[in-house]
Formats: sequence, C-alpha cells, structure tokens
Amino acid sequence: MEGWYVVAFFMSIVWIGVLCHFMVEWATAIGCIAGISPVVMGVTVLSVGTSVPDAIGSMIVAKNGQADMAIANAIGSNVFDVLLGLGFPWLLYTLIKKEDFPVDASGLMTAIIILLSTVGLFVGALFINKWQMNKNLGVMLFILYLLYVAFTLYDALVLNPEEECED
Repeated sequence: MEGWYVVAFFMSIVWIGVLCHFMVEWATAIGCIAGISPVVMGVTVLSVGTSVPDAIGSMIVAKNGQADMAIANAIGSNVFDVLLGLGFPWLLYTLIKKEDFPVDASGLMTAIIILLSTVGLFVGALFINKWQMNKNLGVMLFILYLLYVAFTLYDALVLNPEEECED
C-alpha cells in the first residue's frame, strides 16, 4: 500500500478542510443562537478546539526532553495557520472567482502587535529563566493567555460591539 501514501495524505488534508469548514459554520450558528459574538466563539471555542492537539503533541515531546521541538511545534503551527491556513483559501477564492477577497483588517494591527509582544515576552522570559522551562514560566504563560482572552473579549464586547449574526 506504499503507493497510496500520497493519496492518503492529500485526502486527510481535504477532510481536515471540510471538517474545519463545518466546525466554523456550526460554532458561528451556535454562537448566534446563544447570542455570543463570533469573535468570542473564535477566541474561545475554535481556538481551543484547534490548539488542543498541538498542545498535547508539544507536551509529549517536552516530557521526552525535546523542549526545542515543543516550542517549534507551537510557533510552527501558528505560522502554518496564518500563512497556509489563511493564504491558501484566499488564493483559491481569487483563482476561482477572479476577484479579490475582501478582508476586514480593522483589528489586524492589534493582533500583530499582541502576537509579536507575546513572542518577545516568551523569549525574554526564557532568557531571564536561563533557558529553563519550569512551573513559574508555565504559570506566567498561562496568565498571559488569560490576559489575551480577557483583552480580546473586552475589545469585542465593550470597545467594538457589533451585530454579526445574520437572519
């Protein structure tokens, strides 16, 4: 069955795409029914649901003493999500529809600043901690995540509330 590896790989990518599409659609619909903003659903339900497998993989390799692989997985999955996970669908859209894909970039600069700040804080914390991963660093990263979620929710619900659900 070695000749089918390539086919199986591409079929798994197709299935991941199909399942992700429906996961987003259903999360948006459930959020609208429950009166929860799509931004809130994205930051909480969708991001946790898609990041848990990465986190488990990172924990497994970190426990095996391969912290560099765990960090590379965490950063690499985000780079993959942004560059391929967003870029490829936009490329397909423009090739099929022959028009540009409109993107609401109103919060893009804030997201980029937060992402770069997070990476900077992580590297700084590792440097201060003598490149050692320990409980204190884990607690600090968890607190940073909670702060990020709190800021995003505050921004979406208080600073920039919108009516996103369609009838």
